[in-house]
Amino acid sequence: MAKRRTHPLATYRRPPQAPRQRRRAAAPSRRALLLGGFGAVAAGFGIAELLRAAPPLPRATPPEAARRVAASRPAIVTMEEVPLPADIYVPPEPEEPAAAPGPAVPKTEPAPLQPVPVARPSAPPRPRPATGTPTWLRNARPFVGAGAAPAVAIVIDDLGLDQARTSQAVALPGEVTLAFMTYGDRLSDWTRAARERGREYLVHLPMQPESLAVDPGPNALTTSLAEPEILRRLRWGLSRMEGYVGVNNHMGSRFTADAARMSIVLEELKARGLLFLDSRTTPRTVCPRVAAAHDLPFASRNVFLDNEATADGVRRQLAELVGVARRHGAAIGIGHPHDATLSVLAEWLPAATSQGIRVVPLTSAMRRTSLVG
Repeated sequence: MAKRRTHPLATYRRPPQAPRQRRRAAAPSRRALLLGGFGAVAAGFGIAELLRAAPPLPRATPPEAARRVAASRPAIVTMEEVPLPADIYVPPEPEEPAAAPGPAVPKTEPAPLQPVPVARPSAPPRPRPATGTPTWLRNARPFVGAGAAPAVAIVIDDLGLDQARTSQAVALPGEVTLAFMTYGDRLSDWTRAARERGREYLVHLPMQPESLAVDPGPNALTTSLAEPEILRRLRWGLSRMEGYVGVNNHMGSRFTADAARMSIVLEELKARGLLFLDSRTTPRTVCPRVAAAHDLPFASRNVFLDNEATADGVRRQLAELVGVARRHGAAIGIGHPHDATLSVLAEWLPAATSQGIRVVPLTSAMRRTSLVG
């Protein structure tokens, strides 16, 4: 039987303890560490015994202690005290050149503070003059020719404050003209409803009355205002709605008697191509004269319908209005959204034609020469 051959390396086995033995040889044993610690402790006790055996140092006063500490320190030698060899050359430090003398500055006293001028408020820019067809005619209803019949225009003021009565006024039959207060509510809704029903309407502008105890409302025009503020308030009121033919005054018995301030208002309306209806709240009004000076389309109220806000009082005033129209060919009456006024007009307007009266929009009545200023 043949003998089995094996590889020479197959029988080699690494001694199992060789790595551990090397680690033990390299690292100190626990016994050595313990002995070293006991030695350090013993050395420490020896140093402590020597220090206790040494004689105590005498206490020195603070100056003596300072001299002793200074004497024990090594001497500090600066570079300036070390002599340099003769063959070493140290160039001297360059001197800074002296600054050239500048021109002499004369001494002056500080100028006194000047007051800052305060700019005076200026008037807002005026709109460009209307060209072509004036605004009041562009927004007007088609002209209603009354023929031989007297023409009557009826204007209802103070709309936009009481919503229910405003709705009744907008729904009145016939060619009633409406005037919306500048500080009313839902003006865009009401003016849109008025246009859909074929109504002409005005901006009802608050102005100062004679009595200072009566409040005409927010942004009212008063005689104490300067021109810029009058224009600002006027333009605010005109911006509150669109599509109107002109303006009429709310109260204003004091303001409409002031020629200078009414001139500011009517000049602005002229530049915008609008008309002005004077509610005529005072016999001292200057509006006809000022409007004529500005060549402004203008008319005045003839009759108030409801100074007595009862049904009988409104009927008497309507009869007075018809009489004025028969005498002059046309007349303008102004009423307010009182219950009596709205109720009587709802009955009277459909029957006006049977009385030989034609109810027309305001602009149609103004085209009668007797009403245009």
